[in-house]
Amino acid sequence: FPYVGGEDHEKQEVTLLPNQVSAGELHLLSALQTKVFAGEYHYALMDQTALDLMISMQAFPELALLLPEEKLARWEGRFISVEAENGITPIAIDITGTPLAAGCTFSGDRIFLAFPVNMDTMQAVEPFYDYLIEQGLLDLP
Repeated sequence: FPYVGGEDHEKQEVTLLPNQVSAGELHLLSALQTKVFAGEYHYALMDQTALDLMISMQAFPELALLLPEEKLARWEGRFISVEAENGITPIAIDITGTPLAAGCTFSGDRIFLAFPVNMDTMQAVEPFYDYLIEQGLLDLP
């Protein structure tokens, strides 16, 4: 996310200082949140720090609303879940070790995939997921 932590073609890094958010940083986070909820991003690849930030923004819908059960089954044990109204629900997938993750330049040990979509773009998730699978980008290690 170039909006958080600056732009570096070698690495996108997010640095958070608890309880020390400047007005400028708040503006940048607000811009990111607006783009997420407007449907400008159809997927997000992020490290743990960025995932925690996005979770706090409640940016990700339940994966079960986006992908059928048989497609989610391959990721059993690799879900990142949150507490929701109907219990614990998965919202992101740990794709560490996949070819897609190998191409990432984020800091951190683990890479996560999630879909920060709005209602208008939900139907694009499954075809995009199928494309990633067909291209071999989400092959499990």
